Amino acid sequence: MGALQTKRSYAALQKSGRSTLKQLQKLDSKIAKLQQNIETHRNQGKRRAVCAFVIFNSQKARNKCFGMYHSWASMEYSLSCWGQKQEFRFKRKFRLTVQPAAEPSDIKWENLEYSWFSRFQRRLLSYFLSFVLVIISIAFIVAGKSFENKLKLSRNDCASPSYVESCNSAVNWAGPVICSFTPGKTPPCSLLGAWNMTFLSTEALSIKLRVPLDINVAVTPTKSLILNGNQCRYKNQAWLPSGSLSTDCIRASSITYAQWQVFNTAGWADSSFANASGCSKCFCSALMMSNTLIWIESVDVFTVRGTIRRPDGQALCTEQAWALASLTALQAAAVIIVVLFNLLM
Repeated sequence: MGALQTKRSYAALQKSGRSTLKQLQKLDSKIAKLQQNIETHRNQGKRRAVCAFVIFNSQKARNKCFGMYHSWASMEYSLSCWGQKQEFRFKRKFRLTVQPAAEPSDIKWENLEYSWFSRFQRRLLSYFLSFVLVIISIAFIVAGKSFENKLKLSRNDCASPSYVESCNSAVNWAGPVICSFTPGKTPPCSLLGAWNMTFLSTEALSIKLRVPLDINVAVTPTKSLILNGNQCRYKNQAWLPSGSLSTDCIRASSITYAQWQVFNTAGWADSSFANASGCSKCFCSALMMSNTLIWIESVDVFTVRGTIRRPDGQALCTEQAWALASLTALQAAAVIIVVLFNLLM
């Protein structure tokens, strides 16, 4: 019985030994492959150019080394040596080229691992993106400048007394308007009554009318105002210049929310009035400067939905507001692109 157990134990040990031997052989094979790979990489490294940054203890030592490698003393032309002397070579075998290096703080150390072709590709991509950004920024700047010139022409029209008078006279002052929201009024009512202008004759409505838009030419740049027809502004059958009005008169002539609502329902005396768009922008520009809260209620821009609307359901100042928003967006886009270009470079 004892002999049988000993035999089985020996067989188990033999089987375990063979298994261990196979594992050792596999590990030896892996080690051999790794060593072969290491040797291959070493041999490849010998074929690549080697460079190094050398730091000297003094400027004098740096200049001496640079001078030695760039003088005839480092060169020899003979049968045994042609070119750089052996004592100037690396391991007396490899020629050395010494060049002034950049300051350590100016070197992008993380880029040294990339090959010259990889750096060339990155540089080419950088130049291409820079070129694209420049073209886009120029396009935005030109578009913004063109748009700004159009707005400037529009502002020049709004500062012209004759243009302002034509806009004011073109309003349908005599037509019926919706003014049920005006205190003390019942629909239909007149725009003249809502704007405190019932004292005017029919002829006065067509002669140098200064309602609703008035300009103060006594200041530079010319200032546009939206004022109602309060009688303090009218003396001796003529409208007083806005620059000569008292503070109390200006306050009394300031338009109300209800007056602007009524004005939006009036429209133009001539439905085919050619300058309707330009005059509306002038009215809205002056309103934006005079009473921003009422102006906001007259625009539809992004999430802003005005409550003051024309009979066709449109907000009167939407076109003028979009023009300002577009100009601001173009200018902001040009600035952002210039910043991106600077970051890229």
